[in-house]
Order: sequence, then structure tokens, then C-alpha cells
Amino acid sequence: MPPGMEWPTLLHIALWVLFALVHSGMSSASFKHHWCARLGHWHAYERLIFNGVALVTSAGLLLHARLALSHNVLFQPEAWLSSLLLVGQLMGIVLLLLALRAYDLTRFTGLKQIAHPQQPLAPEPLRIGPLHRWVRHPIYTAALLLLWCQPLSYSNLVLHGCATLYLCIGASFEERRLRDLYGEPYRRFQQSVPMLLPRPWRRLSTQQLEQIIAA
Repeated sequence: MPPGMEWPTLLHIALWVLFALVHSGMSSASFKHHWCARLGHWHAYERLIFNGVALVTSAGLLLHARLALSHNVLFQPEAWLSSLLLVGQLMGIVLLLLALRAYDLTRFTGLKQIAHPQQPLAPEPLRIGPLHRWVRHPIYTAALLLLWCQPLSYSNLVLHGCATLYLCIGASFEERRLRDLYGEPYRRFQQSVPMLLPRPWRRLSTQQLEQIIAA
């Protein structure tokens, strides 16, 4: 740890804990119920507000890492490794864009709820896109690839380490929610596909996919 970074580092970790508590709290069913009741006629904006809070607080974490943490380079890669890391970043961007195609982005952003405020949205069906045959959470996998293929400075190490821990814990909570929502089909999906790290020899076959959906 660079000299003088003890308190800024602890503060950054504390900010991540606060971010996680706020994000998980706003994601809970009980909070959503009370929040929508408080919003009244504006209840359709609940998802958009949630995303706005997440965006602003995420920007705050990035800003704190940039302004308060040391940017000392911990590892200077050689030219060939720098090129490989750049390829990894590009792969992360491509995977992220491909993964997003499997989701209803208008619903995710909250725009669909605003467009149809009086029409309750039915639960989404279990979506298993092409990348879901390799990992259950391809968006998180793409995010991890983007994080760890960047130059390793002290600020990046702390920021990306906290982000990785948050993503892993968040994925575990998301798994619980999906099991409650989809039941046995999602349990079969969990047994057939790894969560974050793909295994070349373990791709979900069409036959396995049909068995999961039909369960």
C-alpha cells in the first residue's frame, strides 16, 4: 500500500459497503412495495429512479477512486501482454453487448413501466440466451473481464477488487431471487451451467436447454 493511503482506502471500502446496502435495500420487495405506495401516481417511475440512484452512486465511487486513491502503477506489463489485455477489454465490450440482447432493456431501464403505468408487468420468462449456455450471468462475466484487463494501478486494484466482491455477492443474492421466481427450472439451470467462469467443455446443449425449460 502506498504511504498515506490507509484512510482513503478504508473510506473507499466503506463507501462500497454503503453503496451495497443502498442498492440491495432498494432492490428488496418490501422497499419497492412501500416506495411505490409513497410515489402514488408516479409509481411507474420506481425503476427509473432506482437506476438513476445506482448510476449517481456508482459515479461517486469512480470519482472517489480517481481523486482520493494513489494511481501508482503496481505492474507494468510488457508490450505483448498490453496487447493481450486490450484484446480482453474488447472481448468484454463485445460480450456485454451480446449479453444485453437477451434482456428486455426497456423494462430494465424502466421505460416500459412509464409507457404503460396502469398495466402491471407480468414476471419475465426465464431467458436463456446464447451466452447463458456458457455462464449464468454473462453480464457479470463481461464486467469482470473489463475490470481486470485494465492497467493495474493501486486505485484500480482497490476499485476493481471492491467491484468484484460486490458482483460476486450480488450474483449470489440474484441467484436466490431467481430460484424463488422460477423454481425447479432454474435449479436445473444452476446444475448445468457455471455461474461466472465459463468452462469450454461445459456448454449447455440444445437437449439440456429443452429439458430445463420443460421442467
